[in-house]
Amino acid sequence: MAAACVAAAFLGGAQAPAATPGERTCRGTIGARTVGRVSVRAGAYCVLAGTTVQGNVLVARNATLVAGGVRIRGTVHAQRAKSVSVIVESSVGGSVRVESSARAVVNESRVAGSVRLTSNRGPVTVTENEIGADLQLVSNVGLSKILGNEVDGDLVCTSNKPRPTGGANQVDGRKRGQCRRL
Repeated sequence: MAAACVAAAFLGGAQAPAATPGERTCRGTIGARTVGRVSVRAGAYCVLAGTTVQGNVLVARNATLVAGGVRIRGTVHAQRAKSVSVIVESSVGGSVRVESSARAVVNESRVAGSVRLTSNRGPVTVTENEIGADLQLVSNVGLSKILGNEVDGDLVCTSNKPRPTGGANQVDGRKRGQCRRL
């Protein structure tokens, strides 16, 4: 506080505005720093390692996201991505939505909202997570594994081929469809 007063007096009473992180396009690795919204452009490969993201993470067509040990205040949304992985002690303040992609992994993480994996064409893995709302797998083609999750909402699986495997999921809501025995 004293330093701010000295700086204000030195600058004639004007204080510089606090810096806010802006949007960041990720191609390569972003390490342990704070950024605003992250965009992974078409075909790019992005690693977030210990990163704090103030906004959303958007993953474009044929792009890859590997997010480990991250803090994302917003949502992770991918459409037609090559691969999306939210892993190893990560936390997401919003939801995780992966649609029409080749691979999706949510592992050992905390998601305050829902996890919705829809119409993916490859392996889908959701293991050892804390999920604050629903966990939904809909119309995925490829192996799907749902194991050891704590789900505050419903666990819903429909129209997946083959049907998801796994178990030991603690669900506060209802287990429905192909997941009713998981």
